[in-house]
Amino acid sequence: MKESPIVTDTGFLLAEVTRQLRSIFEVEMSGRGLTEASWRALAYLAREDGQTQAQLARTVEISRVAMGEMIDRLERDGWVERRKDSNDRRAWRIHLSVECRKNLPAFRAAATEIQSRCFAGLSEVQIAKLQEILLQLRQHLQQVRTDKAPQEEDV
Repeated sequence: MKESPIVTDTGFLLAEVTRQLRSIFEVEMSGRGLTEASWRALAYLAREDGQTQAQLARTVEISRVAMGEMIDRLERDGWVERRKDSNDRRAWRIHLSVECRKNLPAFRAAATEIQSRCFAGLSEVQIAKLQEILLQLRQHLQQVRTDKAPQEEDV
């Protein structure tokens, strides 16, 4: 049976592959008490610790309310700490806990193992090319978003 053109459309296909990868990741990381989104939040904090809740919500692309609930859970589970922002007394900065920092190598190893299984049918050359293309696409899409963002005089 031939697939419809929309199912083989590049954007649709990219979204479908991303959904499947996230689903696999969610199942695998749930044994560690993490959702796919909470792992991404921790990974972004590992790159840039001390983000505000609003910054982190934008980065992970979820609402501020959903991020607040996620931070509540991560804090309760001992993965993050909230600290007052020294420059803005209304804001809190989110930091990885000492316990989380100890577990990051194991989390990264698990993520690497999951990715290895997911990309097992591809050669290293194919994976490198895919990464190159995705990095170019990400950069282009960031520019498209910037170009389409409302300008101050438009608001």
